[in-house]
Amino acid sequence: MPRPNTIGEPTAIYNTLLKRTQLEKLQYIAHQERKKGNTHVSAASIIRDAIDLQELSGFGAEALMNKAVWLSDEIKVGTVMNDSVIKRVITNEPLSIKIKFEKPFEGRLNLTVGLAGNSLPKIDDTSDAVYDRMIFVPMDTVIGASAENQKLKDELEKELPAILSKMVDRLADIRRRGQFHIPSCLISKQEEIKLEQDPLRGFLNEAITSANNLCAIKNGDIVSAYRGYLLKQFGSDQAKNSKVSAVWLSRRISEAFPNSTVGRVDQGTVRARFGLHFSDKGKAWLSAGWGLEDTFYKPDQKRLKEANINTGVK
Repeated sequence: MPRPNTIGEPTAIYNTLLKRTQLEKLQYIAHQERKKGNTHVSAASIIRDAIDLQELSGFGAEALMNKAVWLSDEIKVGTVMNDSVIKRVITNEPLSIKIKFEKPFEGRLNLTVGLAGNSLPKIDDTSDAVYDRMIFVPMDTVIGASAENQKLKDELEKELPAILSKMVDRLADIRRRGQFHIPSCLISKQEEIKLEQDPLRGFLNEAITSANNLCAIKNGDIVSAYRGYLLKQFGSDQAKNSKVSAVWLSRRISEAFPNSTVGRVDQGTVRARFGLHFSDKGKAWLSAGWGLEDTFYKPDQKRLKEANINTGVK
């Protein structure tokens, strides 16, 4: 979708989501900018003043009512996605929307959703529910000024009938299949995004393995190994500054390893998770984590071996 060139264009291109009050707000902002002499300011920032992904909480979702399409061409850095609303909107599930001075709306929206931006929102949902509903398309190609095709717009306009025909053909294919055919490059990109959004997911998959119920690993060692993982994957700043809640960590381990149990080792003095052991990668990250916490630490193979506890061995 093209970005408007001038400040007066948003009403023509973005009216799919604008209510009268929002349109008046845009017109007021545009007027103020014209008074300052900013006649060629991008309209995208003005649109974001009225419609924001993060405004879905509270009364913000009211802006989605009675609309056919929700398009956004920019996501603010640091935006936290309202997972609950997004999931229901995309799959057209019933939802409740607060309306000022009226009863809440209860029903379905029937919206087509398209979001774009230079940064991704923060996705707090640690299940695959959001990812199963969205297709992430990376736009990684960078075209330098010397390589820009100044006639691209004219060339594309000449091809519009063929482009429309191709889109209609692809729509017919999708309807026959009943689902999208997702290219492998997009699937791998989605996995990359999952890891970026939720590093603990990757850590649990690679660092810990299931074992018999006599085996255990200490909770403190799990935290140390996770910090070692962050150190190796993202650097020392993230490893040192990431807060790890014991309750959150316990819940995530239970989700990943439902057969594991909680208990104590070392004569009941240390909390541990039974039915689990560290993998070789997990041990390497554990060693890195110990080194992060203790500047005088030297790799200790005996200590690493003992990190995988077997309470059945005397």
